[in-house]
Amino acid sequence: MTIRDMITSLAIQVDKVNSLVTADFLDEHYKFYLDLAVNQFVLNCFTGNNSHRAAFETSVENIEALRLLKSSVNYSVPSIDPIDGSFTHALPANLAFLIALTGKSTGTCPRNIDFKFTQYDDLSSSLRDPFNKPKDGKVLYVVHKDSINMYATNVSQVSNVILYYIKTPLSILKNVGNLFEDTDEYFEISSIYHPKIVTLAVSMMLEGVSDPRYSSFQNQINKID
Repeated sequence: MTIRDMITSLAIQVDKVNSLVTADFLDEHYKFYLDLAVNQFVLNCFTGNNSHRAAFETSVENIEALRLLKSSVNYSVPSIDPIDGSFTHALPANLAFLIALTGKSTGTCPRNIDFKFTQYDDLSSSLRDPFNKPKDGKVLYVVHKDSINMYATNVSQVSNVILYYIKTPLSILKNVGNLFEDTDEYFEISSIYHPKIVTLAVSMMLEGVSDPRYSSFQNQINKID
């Protein structure tokens, strides 16, 4: 569906339920709710807040739904901090959800590195715990503000780190970088999922504009799953 098709479909479906809701709406109003629906759709697919209660990595459908938003960044390993054995990288500016970290050890027989997440508040205890602290083939990491901090026993044991993530979808309303014209297809998510996004936008619009008690957007998605 093109953006114009999505706006038209949204206007028709809302009009069927309450013709007064969008009487004075401009295209920007429809795009605003389509943006909300896109972000809620991504959240539902990734977290499992959907009819199948299946999170991203356990559902082929959800993996396909977010396929065009998958991205990665390859980090080179900088000098290690001599005090706590850490090295730091900035997170991608467009990161929405972190999927996984992978990496290889150095040496003649490189092997996969096991990356273990720890809460920032638990970092100090994890670094001292003999069962959880970094060791050969195991790297701890925390996400703090706009950075990802990794802790290894010896940074020379890590050859590279690849971060896989889900991007934040580009906004229909903001028309970022003039990427979208109304006649263009919204290419951030495959067109087969556009009807779901429109249906979700209908429910969110009716809840937000028509009746605050209209909180059935999840039920609307369930009907078409």
